[in-house]
This record gives sequence, structure tokens and C-alpha cells, in this order.
Amino acid sequence: MIEKTTLERLRSFQLRGFIDALLEQSQSNKYSPLSFDERLTLLVDCEYSRRQSLRRERRLRGVGSQVTSPSTL
Repeated sequence: MIEKTTLERLRSFQLRGFIDALLEQSQSNKYSPLSFDERLTLLVDCEYSRRQSLRRERRLRGVGSQVTSPSTL
């Protein structure tokens, strides 16, 4: 089980994707055969994907507001 202090520190770094993946790994046996490096790679990939997705959503919202803005007509 992951220590509470570790999770709190990860939260302070705003690593929500990393935390979600870490909790999933700690609760599932399917990750047991993986090496430390493989598991770390999965955690980093999850955080990276989450951040990329959030950036994409922000950009799309910005484009949407520019298209519908009356000042651009």
C-alpha cells in the first residue's frame, strides 16, 4: 500500500495522472511481473497523457470562444 505521506506529496506536485496510475498499480497484480523501470514508465506516460489532454481541451475551448465571440464578427 502507498503511504499517505507519499500520496500527499505527489498531490502537492499536482501529479493526478501519476497518482491514479500508481494507485491502480498498487491494487492490481497484473503489474507485478513488470520491472521498476517498466512500471515507472507507465506512471510517467499516464501523467504525460493527462497533461497533453488537458492542454488540448484548453486550446479547443479557446478556439471555440474565439469563433463564437461577437467581437470577431
